[in-house]
Amino acid sequence: MKTEKIKLYSNSEIKEAQKEIPNIMFYPNQSIGTYHGISIHPSNTIVKAHRSILAICARLTTNEYVIIVDDYFLQAPEQVRTFILSHELGHITDLNEGKIQEVPLNQIDISMFKRMGGLLINKVDSKELSADEFAVGLTSKQDGIDSLNYIINTFNLSSRELKLRINHIQNLK
Repeated sequence: MKTEKIKLYSNSEIKEAQKEIPNIMFYPNQSIGTYHGISIHPSNTIVKAHRSILAICARLTTNEYVIIVDDYFLQAPEQVRTFILSHELGHITDLNEGKIQEVPLNQIDISMFKRMGGLLINKVDSKELSADEFAVGLTSKQDGIDSLNYIINTFNLSSRELKLRINHIQNLK
């Protein structure tokens, strides 16, 4: 699969859509663009509720996958947005191929606890590494490294997970 350009609506169209979408809601029919056929939707609240920043992937009750993004995503450079969308597309691909299981909304906290516990022994959740590998395949190792460094620097994080993910990308063949 070759990377494709993100098809986002114009800034004025996005701003207009954001005015119409309350921050606490998510409307599946309010797409702000597409990436490899997957709709991109804005919702700060949904992304933050999943203890994440920038983006998450989700499956609607219609079995359609979507990528939900926050305002930080919309402000990021295109290279970073492309890597992040490619990473989320990697999760969707892994779900479709049965490599990973979906985490029900009521188990997000347990899932995050297990993910953080792995970091105590310098282990990153394999789902994240697999999604990074997929994203690097669509973009490049340098894009992956630069994007994760952007996240660290922009949000002033000293994230062990992100640093381990960068190290993993650097060691890819």
